[in-house]
Amino acid sequence: MIKNNMKYTAIRIIAVVFLANVILITLYCNYFLNKSISSGINKTKKEVNNNLITITKILKDETKLNKASLKNISKKYNVEITLKDNNQNIIFTNIKDHNFDYITQEMLTVGNKTYLLVISKQLDISVSGIIKKLLLIELLIILLISSVIIYIVNKRLLRPIVYLRYDMSTYKNGIIPKKRKKKEDLYGIHEHFVNLTHALEEEKEKHNRVIASISHDIKTPLTAILGYTSRIENAKLTNEMKEKYIAKIGSKALSIKEIMDEFDDYLSSSLTSTLHKEQISTKDLFKMLETDYLEDLEDRNIKLRLQNNAKKDNIVLDLNKIKRVFSNIISNSTRHIKEEKGQIVITLSKKEDYYEFTISDSGEGVKEENLHKIFDPLYTTDSSRKISGLGLSICKQIIKLHEGEIFAKNNKEKGLAITFTIKNN
Repeated sequence: MIKNNMKYTAIRIIAVVFLANVILITLYCNYFLNKSISSGINKTKKEVNNNLITITKILKDETKLNKASLKNISKKYNVEITLKDNNQNIIFTNIKDHNFDYITQEMLTVGNKTYLLVISKQLDISVSGIIKKLLLIELLIILLISSVIIYIVNKRLLRPIVYLRYDMSTYKNGIIPKKRKKKEDLYGIHEHFVNLTHALEEEKEKHNRVIASISHDIKTPLTAILGYTSRIENAKLTNEMKEKYIAKIGSKALSIKEIMDEFDDYLSSSLTSTLHKEQISTKDLFKMLETDYLEDLEDRNIKLRLQNNAKKDNIVLDLNKIKRVFSNIISNSTRHIKEEKGQIVITLSKKEDYYEFTISDSGEGVKEENLHKIFDPLYTTDSSRKISGLGLSICKQIIKLHEGEIFAKNNKEKGLAITFTIKNN
């Protein structure tokens, strides 16, 4: 995109330079050079016409024409003269062959004879002078256009690079760059860099939250373990109390292990971008879900309903990762079903170019203002922090690897429905 913009900008600059050069040269020729040449021609014409009148008067007063007087007159008035008789015989001439001459003539009577007087003078036009003027004006035009190009290059190319270099150096010192108002050409690269720094800052903040959450989630059970350990060291405790405290230590240690396992899964999903896809029929996939969850949910007094609307289809996916998605979502649903008899419904529908899975429960649902947060890392509605809040975030990463989307909405009556899609390959 930026490369194309710069290429088109270069083409536009070349076109503008060429057009500007043609226009300026045309204007100079039409309004300055032509006027200068016309003025020189008119001056020569006027001068020659006046000389013709003067010379004619002088020659009329002569009794006899001779070559010496004609030479003197030609020299005095700086013109070239040709004198012809009635038979067009040349009596005298000193006219030379020039490229640009203005010639005028007049009939002259001297004594009893009639002559044709032709006066010529070279026009005040210098080809070399015209070329020199054109070269000079072209040089001035090039200087003018070069100044404009230097200004444009500095403004649109060099200045963004300077800004980018400055922001890169200051970012090393912890100063977050800001976006510039302009969007074109290299400012686009600067904007990409600014967006990158903001994304890095968000990622850094996210990692800080992860570290803070790990510290918080582990600190509580660890504090309890240390407390129970110090109590066990008390010699006055009965064996029954010691066993009770040891059991609590084991329970708290197990909680820490579960939290760490979930963090490991989260990091694994973040770092792993490779899918091991395989083809499986939707019938087999639903049989697998029934085998994995039907009895376990019934033991919890939760009814599982499976609705496969694409029974004849095969679907391509990473089975192990998708099983983790179902596990995390169903586990999340079971925690929020508080009624005596709950229900979880898993539905599959085929759309134009993707498959859509919906897992709906009859639990408490989520406040509307928090729906967009539930897929964020570490977000949880569990105030006791017995879970890390990474389950649905892991689901989001897995679905993203499958080129799909995941979102949630509350059911009309009660409960939450989480929908995710998988591209139809």
